[in-house]
Amino acid sequence: MPGRKPLRGECILCPFRAIIKPPAMTVVMTFGEYYVRPCDNNIKKTLALVNEMIKLADKGDIEREDTGCGILYGVLRDSAYKLKKIAEKEKESHMRKGWWKENL
Repeated sequence: MPGRKPLRGECILCPFRAIIKPPAMTVVMTFGEYYVRPCDNNIKKTLALVNEMIKLADKGDIEREDTGCGILYGVLRDSAYKLKKIAEKEKESHMRKGWWKENL
């Protein structure tokens, strides 16, 4: 319905479909009595991605043939370390709250 303001919880692109946002406590995986929160799982994936970024930056820097590539891999490395710092800080926050399950 063009010109109509969407209702609360209604998708802007398709007013007939509601936006479904999972609650923060949604369980992604269960291991016995342990629950992995989606936010913790995303932090773990971010840390893995950051490590891949650092490896690629190191490899690219070794194999580069001009200064443009050096700049590219320098920016990639800097970005990776910035993301890593933020992700580690968030991980520590979740550990203090008792949410983080290290062995999973």
